[in-house]
Amino acid sequence: ILEKQVSYDISEIIKLLKLKPREINLFVADTWKYNFYKRLKLEIKKSRDPGILIKKLRVKNEDISKIIMSAIKDESKLPHYVIPKSLELRALKELIPKLSNMFNCKIFVGDADKTSEIKAKKSSPLKPAIVVIGD
Repeated sequence: ILEKQVSYDISEIIKLLKLKPREINLFVADTWKYNFYKRLKLEIKKSRDPGILIKKLRVKNEDISKIIMSAIKDESKLPHYVIPKSLELRALKELIPKLSNMFNCKIFVGDADKTSEIKAKKSSPLKPAIVVIGD
């Protein structure tokens, strides 16, 4: 599932940007998001009130209200399940040769916790941030 989604997302970004990729960088989500999304999936079944969800989930981050509002509007924005970050990172790294061959460029897999790349912060569990660098 991860392979199909990531390759589809990369293809769509390349079409949108209309460029030939030289390098594609994939970033797994910040560590706190894994636990947050797991808890959000449980809590949203009990209440769809943003105030209650924000209080229950108690995470100090400016993105929380955006994530919660997005999930309330459309639960399909939440991952169907949340796997451990280490497993997602390993799965993406195992995809490097296949993706590199598919898109004919260098592929890098990184961690949003360990980069200054602003777009990396937009990632969520099973939805890595994708940065395409082209010619």
